[in-house]
Amino acid sequence: LVSEIWTPSTFVTQSLAAHPRAPLVTTKGHPVYVPEKIDGSRALFGLPEGKTIYLTLADALSSLDRKNPFAAIEAFKRSHADDPDYMLVVKTRNLRRNPQAEQDLRKAIGDTPNIMLMDRSLTEAQKWGLLKACDCLISLHRSEGFGLPIAEAIALGKHVIVTAWSGNMDFCTPRNATLVDYELVPCKDRYGRYEFPDAVWAET
Repeated sequence: LVSEIWTPSTFVTQSLAAHPRAPLVTTKGHPVYVPEKIDGSRALFGLPEGKTIYLTLADALSSLDRKNPFAAIEAFKRSHADDPDYMLVVKTRNLRRNPQAEQDLRKAIGDTPNIMLMDRSLTEAQKWGLLKACDCLISLHRSEGFGLPIAEAIALGKHVIVTAWSGNMDFCTPRNATLVDYELVPCKDRYGRYEFPDAVWAET
């Protein structure tokens, strides 16, 4: 029904172009506009001063298995779980719409005192404020069409730690990101959002 498809990344272009009936598929990228004024006060989000704060983002409706905050939590526990100078913010939304995902996430966090779960929707201004308030974004995702929060964090000059695969690799390089190795495994989503037996995604 369409004569041409525009996509945000090379990864999506290659995926769609592989379809035997695909029309012309063209990568157009995704614009990132940093607001002129951003209120990055930590107090707005109940975050402490004087700590190095990591941030990972996930939407339960996009599947926690794809966004994979569990890997960020595990990595943080291994490196900083007993260090009060560091903190991980696990920013989610829509957890109540997937009780199993919420249960799994809370179990993964456990009683680690310096991991904060923030489950709420933010305005655009608040989102930019949270990105600015934190020091580093962790995205150990299994697949991204583009990875807009990663691009936004880089545009703010933040350090990012990301899976070295899929859409974000159009703009993530060793010069602006810590790239995490991976292996491709069958796409099995325990939350049922992505069920493609012949597809693969990344496991860090």
